[in-house]
Amino acid sequence: MATLTVVVPAYNEEATIGACLDHLLEQTRPVDEIIVVDNASSDQTRQIVEGYRARFPQVRLIGEPRPGVAYARRTGYDAATGEIIARTDGDTLVGPTWAEGIVEVLGSDDARGGVRVDGVTGPASYWGGGRATQWYERLMLRGTLMREGGYVPSMVGFNCAIRARCWPQLRDGLSYRPDIWDDADLSLEMRERGMRVFFHPAVNVRTSLRQVRHSPWANRKYMLGGVRTASARRDRRMLAMMIIEFPFRVVFTSFLWLLFRPWDEQKQNWRPYRLVTPLARERSLITEGRDE
Repeated sequence: MATLTVVVPAYNEEATIGACLDHLLEQTRPVDEIIVVDNASSDQTRQIVEGYRARFPQVRLIGEPRPGVAYARRTGYDAATGEIIARTDGDTLVGPTWAEGIVEVLGSDDARGGVRVDGVTGPASYWGGGRATQWYERLMLRGTLMREGGYVPSMVGFNCAIRARCWPQLRDGLSYRPDIWDDADLSLEMRERGMRVFFHPAVNVRTSLRQVRHSPWANRKYMLGGVRTASARRDRRMLAMMIIEFPFRVVFTSFLWLLFRPWDEQKQNWRPYRLVTPLARERSLITEGRDE
């Protein structure tokens, strides 16, 4: 059976890294290696992971001082020993069949439907939104692809996996700019090299609401990350697609904001007045970068 390494880039994730690791350690198919890449955290993230490392031999902790998820990802992927390298984030909770679904797709060289697969991704939802989260999941599950799976052009950064032998081919073609979408960059590099990605419903995760609880205006720089990614790669086709898609992204982001911003996890209630109440951002967007 193919071995599986999971890389978790982490920057100031003390509130959620424990739950993230708990879900990775409670899989129907055990994960062989979990690498948490501490990206110069200033909170208790490193100490929490050290506690897990003392109890679980498959957990490793390494550091990457250069700020940015792209650098943290590269350091983790370079250190991985598994035949499959998966990635999730420190604020993300993977489903119980996540590892099993990844190995099902990438654990052998057998083609799916006659097409070779080198990457896998799956559904992504949210945790911490009360009933609004349940409504959102029901809406998303109406899609045929969500139920049956199929080939897709890109992967979700906090829910993806590739064959380890593909990484050396991809590594040097990636950008390390902090203002682009690193998952789109990786997906485009895979596409240029003829590598295909499969969407598997069993490879499901839930991530935090901390970004979508802010308005589209507050997230405007992040939403333009696709345009900057296409420009950086000089991919005219993707650039045109990102420009055409942008108004739809604004509408979708607005929908998420209207759905989730009124929810208060501590009070466990949903109040519309929160839409006009100032909300401090817990941390900078990944496309804004941070100081060394």
